[in-house]
Amino acid sequence: MKWRSLLIVAACAVMFSPCGRADDSGAAKLDANFLLAQCTAVVRFLDGDRTVDREAVNFCLGYVNGYLTGHNDAIFQNQNQNPRSNAKLVFCTTKRDVSGGQLARVLVKFLRDHPQSLDMSPDVLTMLAFKEAFPCSGNE
Repeated sequence: MKWRSLLIVAACAVMFSPCGRADDSGAAKLDANFLLAQCTAVVRFLDGDRTVDREAVNFCLGYVNGYLTGHNDAIFQNQNQNPRSNAKLVFCTTKRDVSGGQLARVLVKFLRDHPQSLDMSPDVLTMLAFKEAFPCSGNE
């Protein structure tokens, strides 16, 4: 449990750190195009390209693993703290052995398949990608 908490803190630090592309005011922001570029580096690395930017690889893996952990922990804590809660998992990976690399591949495929949506929040797009790839069967 200590590692999960540490991973959540690290993921939040990455998500809210000043990285990504700068907007017109010069402030950095995380957008879907930036996330696509970072996670494409993971896919390229997994496919054998060792010339990719390792910071991009680390960013994406931290993001997708943090997103997964944050989602699962938020639902489970809500259900445990409030027995009347109707909080449900949006996507289900708890009974599967899903790697960060697989999560990155799922996200890249989704973003490439939906270029018209790249102006949406990366958090929403990540949720939609994982929901499509890992639907809940009702008993998870």
